[in-house]
Amino acid sequence: MSNIQNELVFAAECQIKSLAPNKIVEWIPYSNLQNINYLTKGGCSEIYTGILNKNNWKAMELLK
Repeated sequence: MSNIQNELVFAAECQIKSLAPNKIVEWIPYSNLQNINYLTKGGCSEIYTGILNKNNWKAMELLK
């Protein structure tokens, strides 16, 4: 397995073992998104929306 695959498997295992696996916030690198649009600003952050690149989506599907 590649390093990326190992990281995905580790992240999936951590999420599965969590007390609330459906409430996990995941960090998605900016480079893994497309069609990024500014949504709003609040507190000390700005919020953007985007679409996960197809290649990254396929990697997530492999873990199911």
